[in-house]
Amino acid sequence: MNESQIFQYMSQMVFNATAKGQTREKALEQAEETVSGIVDTSKKLASELDSEELGESQIFQYMSQLVFNDVMKGKDRETALKDAAKTVKAIATKTKALAAKAQPRE
Repeated sequence: MNESQIFQYMSQMVFNATAKGQTREKALEQAEETVSGIVDTSKKLASELDSEELGESQIFQYMSQLVFNDVMKGKDRETALKDAAKTVKAIATKTKALAAKAQPRE
């Protein structure tokens, strides 16, 4: 994860929330809480998955997209984070198995 990625998702969340009538201050507060949860969950998942190729940054990017989409549809932040984590973990697990299957035989 880098500052640019975090800025991008926080900016999108603030923009959409203010477009729906929230104050910028409230929108920024909610965006910070949401993105902080995504950062924490991404780090935890990266550690659990222990993949050489799939890192925190990729996990953060995809989780952000999922959470952003769910929150914009009205899902509460905690549920969106849990659902995104479950989805990312399932995809990463299946990806690891498929990658192992795709390795050339010796």
